[in-house]
Amino acid sequence: MEVVLAESQLDELFEKTAQTGYTKEILFSTLVKMMTQVVCSVRQSIGAVYKATADELGVSKSAVYGKLNRLEPNVSQALVRYSAREMTAMIEQVGGQLPALLPKYRVKILALQWSRSHRPSAVSAAQQRSWSFAGEIFSRT
Repeated sequence: MEVVLAESQLDELFEKTAQTGYTKEILFSTLVKMMTQVVCSVRQSIGAVYKATADELGVSKSAVYGKLNRLEPNVSQALVRYSAREMTAMIEQVGGQLPALLPKYRVKILALQWSRSHRPSAVSAAQQRSWSFAGEIFSRT
């Protein structure tokens, strides 16, 4: 994962993809490193990552959140596509791919987690309890 998420590659991806974003205070690779700690459950939140690395970052917490809030959707899409492509190649290179779940179908696993703090306001009282949903979406190849 460190090879795929190398700082230089991530910053180059940002420069190629971003239309309005800039790297004046915080590099895109820094944001990705912070988000990776949350995604991999090293820290519980961006705030916790900031607290642990504030001295290294040299920017305010509001600058970090501002950069995250202004991150363009096309940059996020490019990051997902890039990392999927690179990690797929690495998995294939070492022979780690799994057999197809359903031959002739492309299977995508959808996993959603819902909690009281992140529910839409239109959810009924009965649905307000925490729940998890995992399903599969199939498409013919």
